[in-house]
Amino acid sequence: MTQTSQTFPDFAADSFDPATTSEKLESLGVILLRQAVSAEMIADWLPIFESSFAQFDALHASGKMDRPSYENLYRYGHVHPLGVAGLQEWLNIMLSSPILRQVLRAHFGEQAYLMLNNCAPRRQGPIHPEHAIPFHQDQEFMGPIKRAVNVWIPLTQAGGDYPGLEIWSGCPQKPLLSFALPPYERQSVSSQIPPESLWNPIMMPGDVMIFTPYTIHRTWYEPNMFQTRYSSEIRLISPADTRNTRSALIVRDL
Repeated sequence: MTQTSQTFPDFAADSFDPATTSEKLESLGVILLRQAVSAEMIADWLPIFESSFAQFDALHASGKMDRPSYENLYRYGHVHPLGVAGLQEWLNIMLSSPILRQVLRAHFGEQAYLMLNNCAPRRQGPIHPEHAIPFHQDQEFMGPIKRAVNVWIPLTQAGGDYPGLEIWSGCPQKPLLSFALPPYERQSVSSQIPPESLWNPIMMPGDVMIFTPYTIHRTWYEPNMFQTRYSSEIRLISPADTRNTRSALIVRDL
């Protein structure tokens, strides 16, 4: 989709005011911080994530992948978090990045909780185009969470020759979709998105997109995208929301 002249919440991380984080997320549902984390650190970790996908691919090809792993993870482009060597270290490194930590602290306060069941790498590309995710809200699987974010980190380029993300900037911050909705009703919701509000930025390693569970988004995939994109999703919720999820949780000081 061709971008319009609309101004989207796209900021240089080193000049972004963390105090505006909550206001922007509540009004727009998303912010993009350019070079908020170390691109060099991401380059060091990319082979680890690639290796975890290679192992999951081999398991699937052998016919030994259990059905829950396929249904809940592989068909959506995920590997199991426990299959990523050093994942806890990765999460700690990313969340210790000074700019990102300041932004999250401004939104959550002194503490937030990592949703371990929903912190996993994702792969999208031409080998498995069927893994592309249609429009959805994270609240559909996260539960009735009031304050939460998805910290979406591209491990390769996203957009251009690589599959990216398409986001409804300005999406109403409330439940609009659910797993119970039939396809025609989901399509009806999607058809009401103003075309000028759809945003599919090109992102590079070091950039971080942060959006809420209520922001409608999908995989941005087009036939001319011939490269494979890897990304990391880190979901956090507020202390007040810990009773509203079935995910395993780890407290994180901010």
